[in-house]
Amino acid sequence: MAEISIENSKITSLARQQLSIIGKHHKSPTGGTLFATTTLSEIEVGVMPTLIVGAAQVIVGELSPIVTAYGSDNTKLTFDIEKSRWGDALPSAFADNIKMYIVANVVQSVLNMSVPDIAPKYTSDAQLLLASLVKMAFVKKPPGTSVTVYNVSGTVTIEDNEKTDGYNKDNKTT
Repeated sequence: MAEISIENSKITSLARQQLSIIGKHHKSPTGGTLFATTTLSEIEVGVMPTLIVGAAQVIVGELSPIVTAYGSDNTKLTFDIEKSRWGDALPSAFADNIKMYIVANVVQSVLNMSVPDIAPKYTSDAQLLLASLVKMAFVKKPPGTSVTVYNVSGTVTIEDNEKTDGYNKDNKTT
């Protein structure tokens, strides 16, 4: 079992950074930057917990076969993940990808509200991260041991209609 815990403040900080960079590098129709449009006010920051929980719930829905517990409060998200057949590096990469997906989902949600013209590119990024999470979640290493069966015996009964069905060479029963 792996417990993944993500602080809401970390998601908010990373989303704000990404939105600032987007605003600095994208131009408005008048030629100015979108910085003022994509920078979050305190009121918009107040919506962040709702957006964060929404993204987390998408993860729980998509990964329900391996999410054994989920919790959220005003400060953090927690996921308990069944990882019995994952490789050693996968839990850490998976936790990072969860965080990246939540940030991308929050960013695309904000952009859909404030600058819908550029939002589709960021929506696509979030969808690719979610697809990556799903792929990572269900890649399993083979079981460590195999079972070999010895001294197996059994009987076979051939029904009358199977004696001449074409599968028995020369239609003989043995």
